[in-house]
Order: sequence, then C-alpha cells, then structure tokens
Amino acid sequence: MAILRIPFLLVLVLGIVLAAYFYVSRAEDVTQIKDGTVNAIEQAENLQDQTQDVKNRANDIQDKLDQ
Repeated sequence: MAILRIPFLLVLVLGIVLAAYFYVSRAEDVTQIKDGTVNAIEQAENLQDQTQDVKNRANDIQDKLDQ
C-alpha cells in the first residue's frame, strides 16, 4: 500500500500545483483586462472633456459672430 501512496501523492501535489498556476495566470489576465478597461474609460472621459471644451469655444465664437 505504501508503494501506491507515493505516486498518488505526487499526482495530487502536481494537480494542486497546476491548479494554482492556472488560477494565478487567469487572475493576471483578468487584472490586465481590468487595467485596460480603466484606461479606456479614462481616455473616453478625457475625450468627452475635450469635446465639451471645443463645443464651448464654438458657442463662444458663434455668440461673437451673432453680435
């Protein structure tokens, strides 16, 4: 029985190590996706601010032309 336990324990430990590796690598992928999403949102907010600034300037110019 002791002879059968050693391979079983090795397979069990190897399985645990592989599961941990895949869990960590998946967590890294999710973190990268999250970081990319946060960056995309920040860029969209910056573009929205820039667009609003341009619209305000255009309205100011239109107001001056209307006078």
